Amino acid sequence: MVAEGSALVARRHARLTLAGLAAALVLAVLLAAWLITGDLTPHPPAAPQPPTAMEDDWDWAGETALATRPMPYLPLAAAMPQPLAPKSDRPPLRLPAPRAGGGWIAGGFPGSPEGAVAQLSAMTTQGLRDGDPDVYQRAYASLAAPGAPSPAAAKLTSVLTTLRATAHLSPTGAIPELSFSFVPTHAQIKGVLDGGRYAVVCVLGEMTTSYQERVINAIGLGDCQAMRYLADPANPTGGTWRISPGAAAAASPDAWPGSQDSINVGFQAIDR
Repeated sequence: MVAEGSALVARRHARLTLAGLAAALVLAVLLAAWLITGDLTPHPPAAPQPPTAMEDDWDWAGETALATRPMPYLPLAAAMPQPLAPKSDRPPLRLPAPRAGGGWIAGGFPGSPEGAVAQLSAMTTQGLRDGDPDVYQRAYASLAAPGAPSPAAAKLTSVLTTLRATAHLSPTGAIPELSFSFVPTHAQIKGVLDGGRYAVVCVLGEMTTSYQERVINAIGLGDCQAMRYLADPANPTGGTWRISPGAAAAASPDAWPGSQDSINVGFQAIDR
């Protein structure tokens, strides 16, 4: 009888611990989103790096204006699970397949805005897989061109750092029986310049946290990046989308994918 009572107490304690962890994770992601997107006070954009001889034909002023133009505001509640909106009149974004899929992050996407979305989608999926800011920064750095904004200053680096701190988790590294995943389902093309060589694109997806393979938290998370199509020595017939030198893109609003909120701020479903 004592053993049964102890087991019951242990199970109840485990349920409470799990519920507390789930609540902390939700709070952490929402807090991070608020810290990044909740301050609507205008800030001066980061100055682009001085152009080199190869870059003197880039539209630096136009790119800075496009990248730093604020995205629409959404309240924090928009990121929580909610009913899906009726089918949108806007057609889905059809993303191309990678030409190089054997590496840690798929690459070799064509030089189209949809190719930029596909490249950002691939990077974000891999970078968020462990819910580890170090892993995300490594993924970001692998795609960043010289002169791109620092991975330490990226929105999702801040999200993951705040998530772990608020939930009292180790700052980096794997956490036993706890796993994170990101599935991009929606995207938008904010704008294109320089004859299609520069694009500011955004991805939106569901970030899921699981404990012992059981989902304990899901939230909508978005990210925008300024991307540039650059020559790739490994691919003489084409280039590679990289995170562009110059000003960082304004932070994406966070919305539950497919909700009316997500449609209202311009996201379209992804069709692969």
